[in-house]
Parts: sequence; C-alpha cells; structure tokens
Amino acid sequence: MRYTVLLLLVTLIACGSSRDPRFSETNQRNAGQLTISGFVSTVAVTTGATNQGSNSVVTMVTFIPQTPQAGPVGTVTFCGDVTNSFVVNTFATARFTQGQGCSNLLQVTT
Repeated sequence: MRYTVLLLLVTLIACGSSRDPRFSETNQRNAGQLTISGFVSTVAVTTGATNQGSNSVVTMVTFIPQTPQAGPVGTVTFCGDVTNSFVVNTFATARFTQGQGCSNLLQVTT
C-alpha cells in the first residue's frame, strides 16, 4: 500500500508543468506597462528633476477623455522631448512605463 501511494505521488509531481509560474521567471508581454487615451490638449517641453538628473528635459502631455464618463483629464510627464509623437487636438493612445519623475514613452497610436 505504501509503495502504491508513493508511486502515485511521484507520478503526480512528475506530471506538473515545467512552466509553473511559481518556480520560474515570468516574462509576461507588456508587464508593467500603462496606457492613457484621450484627445491631446497640450504638449509642453520643460525641465524637471528625474532619475536622469535635476535638470532633465521632460514633455508634459495633457489628455482629455473622449466622454465625460470616461474619467478626468490626465497629464503625463514623459522623459525627453517627445513632442513629435503627439499632435494637439487629435485622439491618441500612449503606452508607457512609469519612472522616477517621468515616464518612458513606448508607443503612440493615433
């Protein structure tokens, strides 16, 4: 009886997935990424304190939601001069990761 239980346990353990997320690193697609969508209201380049230094160039972009029920106006501070990625008065979706003092822009779709 003991050998049967032992054999059953070994078999069940051996049938487990080798990609068990508790035991391996997870590289999920788009992990840690955020998005914001809305009509681009303002785009302004300025300097600010970021993880890149105290006088780093940043771009502040204000998004107005498509409908009032979609949420409040949102402003995101992106690292560097990314003004060429945004057009005022157009609807855009920005994908980014947050950082210290500014966010890293990954992609903009209009």
